[in-house]
Amino acid sequence: MGDKVSLILGEDGNLYLVNATGFNVRNITGQVYATRGSIYLLRIDWDGLFRLYSHNLSPSSRWSVLWNSTSDRCDPKGLCGLNSFCVSNDLEPGCNCLPGFAPVIQGNWTSGCERDFTSESCKKKGKKYSIRAEDNTIWVSSFNFITAACDYAKGRWVVNNRKSFYSPFRCEHLSKMWACKRTHRTDFSYENYMWLPMNCEMPQFDHLVFLRRMQDKTIAFIGDSLGRQQFQSLMCMLTGRKNSPEVEDVGNKYGISKPYGAVHGAVKGAGWAYRFLNTNTTILMYWSVSLCELEPLNITGPTSPVAIHLDRPAPFLRQYLNQFDILVLNTGHHWNKDKFKANRWVMYVNGKPNKNKKLSEFWTARNFTVHNIVKWLDSQLPLHPHIKAFFRTISPKHFHNGDWNTGGSCDNTVPLTGGSEVLQDGSMDDTVEGAVKGTGVKILDITALSDLRDEAHISHYRRNQGGKKINDCLHWCLPGIPDTWNEVLCAQI
Repeated sequence: MGDKVSLILGEDGNLYLVNATGFNVRNITGQVYATRGSIYLLRIDWDGLFRLYSHNLSPSSRWSVLWNSTSDRCDPKGLCGLNSFCVSNDLEPGCNCLPGFAPVIQGNWTSGCERDFTSESCKKKGKKYSIRAEDNTIWVSSFNFITAACDYAKGRWVVNNRKSFYSPFRCEHLSKMWACKRTHRTDFSYENYMWLPMNCEMPQFDHLVFLRRMQDKTIAFIGDSLGRQQFQSLMCMLTGRKNSPEVEDVGNKYGISKPYGAVHGAVKGAGWAYRFLNTNTTILMYWSVSLCELEPLNITGPTSPVAIHLDRPAPFLRQYLNQFDILVLNTGHHWNKDKFKANRWVMYVNGKPNKNKKLSEFWTARNFTVHNIVKWLDSQLPLHPHIKAFFRTISPKHFHNGDWNTGGSCDNTVPLTGGSEVLQDGSMDDTVEGAVKGTGVKILDITALSDLRDEAHISHYRRNQGGKKINDCLHWCLPGIPDTWNEVLCAQI
């Protein structure tokens, strides 16, 4: 083909080899038919494959793959590390160690394999290999390797038929409305997948190991019902099995008590707190859907408007921050007209009613609040260096043909119909991502990985107190996706 050949992505979505005169020497992608209103992206993905993507600019569109450099996902070099080899199973690549070797880091195949035997072990009966020491031979038990930066938000869902971390019939901390196995639902295939992050080691969760790590520590979740789901998930991961550790209710220590009936945004002091006796580990959840200070404007009137101070963190957070070792915040799905009306919230800034029209937009107000909370929290961390603080990104909802109150539904039960991988840079929740950037507060980014799991919602299997079906495409079945959030959290603390 000669010298000075360039590789270019044409406006028509095709990939060309072009010589110095601008002549198309070869069309690499074959024939891609460009469509009006589409954009194209060409990149080398984390698995080593060269891919061409297209994206229709309609609101519901996603990136789709038009072309791959190869159909064999074992083809890229370096997918499997030293002493291992790649095998393809149903078009999915996997790595196996050579006989007599075991993974250096379980689940991270780029780290390769190291020997799992000694010369003495080979003398045992039943071994299919033998070894003898040779002069000038040096066994290498470990080695250095180059990996890309760890990103728990990127990766893929893989089939893993492991048992759930807990039984919904054994965990007394799990709300019945979220225990899908206690409903009429019959398909539970959503439990058979695990999240495999990119270039990260995510050890398998062990409740006893975790409690030993968290000895004499306090883990606090502060947020809304999705935060409560994550709290219940962790409590069940630690107690929802035979011979579960003994716990005691310590809500009084934090001035919180279990709410009865529906929990609304203006409830004060609602929450749960439990201490594990053997390790003195406390796990608590405080109900604060906005993370803001809420102040009734007329304390004598039960239907009084409530000032939501967008620039003031919740008093509970300010009062007890120094007692926390792990803090997980979240807020998101109450920043809309219906929730503000139901909670009788009136926006306040600097102690006065908000006059800024732009800030009166609910999502702008959420953005403003998240940035203020993170800024305040970051200023407090140097005073409490023992705290590891996380802000969890928003949990996606999957209502179709309407919302929760307009007939929306989510009836899909087939896992991963929208794909199994997250490869994008940056979070889908750019508000939280932007707020924590450059601070000591870490992002717990669960939005994109959860967005692929629309089949794992409670759906129409939830019923209200009158027995009427409710389409819940916001909350998740438990056991379920929030368990993965906790796996990602535990890997980072």
